[in-house]
Amino acid sequence: RQHKRAKATSCTTQLQNIDSTKEMWAKTDKKADGDTPTEDQVGKYFKDGMPSCPSGGAYTIGAVGNQATCSIHGTAPPPSPGKPLRLNVDSDWE
Repeated sequence: RQHKRAKATSCTTQLQNIDSTKEMWAKTDKKADGDTPTEDQVGKYFKDGMPSCPSGGAYTIGAVGNQATCSIHGTAPPPSPGKPLRLNVDSDWE
């Protein structure tokens, strides 16, 4: 169970990083809400390229202004000060 939770937490962090990187891409390339970057456009901001879900889920980057999603873990809510990260899904941790 702890291993599943660790994978879900890692996925959440990566989704938040993808969303932050998408915003950097939009500012750098003068894009607006609704524009969608490719994996290559976002991946170039990561040291090892576009991250992947540790549970084998597929990431959908989505448009600027929308959250990235994982086919297994859903979306990552913005972190709240002093609160642990929680996934926005109703399924069991994968």
